[in-house]
Amino acid sequence: MAGLAAIWVCGVMARDRHSFMVCGGCHFDRQFHLHDGPLMGRTNPASQQVRTGGVAANIARHLAVRGADVGFVGVQPPAELTLMEARLRAEGVRPNLLPLAGEVPGYTAILSPAGDLLVGAAAMALYDEVTAELLMPPLGGSDAPLVLDANFPGQVLQTVVESLDDSRRLFAAATSAAKVGRLAGCLGRFDALVLNRGEAAVLAGDGSVAEMAGALAGRVRPGGYVLVSDGPGEAALATGGDCVTASPPPVRLVNANGAGDAMAAALFWGLADVAGTGLATRLDHALSAGADFAAGTLAEPSR
Repeated sequence: MAGLAAIWVCGVMARDRHSFMVCGGCHFDRQFHLHDGPLMGRTNPASQQVRTGGVAANIARHLAVRGADVGFVGVQPPAELTLMEARLRAEGVRPNLLPLAGEVPGYTAILSPAGDLLVGAAAMALYDEVTAELLMPPLGGSDAPLVLDANFPGQVLQTVVESLDDSRRLFAAATSAAKVGRLAGCLGRFDALVLNRGEAAVLAGDGSVAEMAGALAGRVRPGGYVLVSDGPGEAALATGGDCVTASPPPVRLVNANGAGDAMAAALFWGLADVAGTGLATRLDHALSAGADFAAGTLAEPSR
């Protein structure tokens, strides 16, 4: 049929290939998976995995795996830019990395034998130097839904959001409890927001996941969605006055670090279809993607 591309991606027949623009953190993640319980002050045998990281870059990779056309806007020190752009291209993402002098960003995670995060070390000083003037030229030239994370300064994010056409759909994923406050000034413009329980508590105060999701759904754009997760515990998805809860399917944990990004990508992918899908179905799809990633069974981009 003319104008329609039928693509089988992750078991789903998609029509009219979705397009997204993603903006935020992009760096190398180094994960050390301990073979035994941690011994403090001692050398611990571990296996190592190095992959593209950053909340925004992870979401971009997952959207690309689903078959979306994904453009990515971020920053890198000039000497690292070519390498990172090549990495993103190999993972199906179209990069537009802007040169910015500073320390190479990166994240190192120490995982327990069971896959739980023991310690995470983030070197992200470069992102604090980003300006709205740097980001706006590549971001303003598209009408594709824009996905943001909270890695860049709050005033920068707010300036970017306020400069976008009001008709453009805008999704966001919290990066950490320490950074989620950077999204506070933009909440009224978001069409979807994904957070974990700790991040949601910063913006909404503590409560059940349903209470927090419902409170934040009243602060995003009318008709917008808020998903609040709690690891293997109950999660909630709210929009308007409606809210549903569910628990992710039980899995044998391999790596929980990054499961929330897979979950966010699944929700944003589903929201790219304007046609109504039930709230419970949207939540189930998102939780299943997060669980599949945590179990090590979600498809990863080729490298």
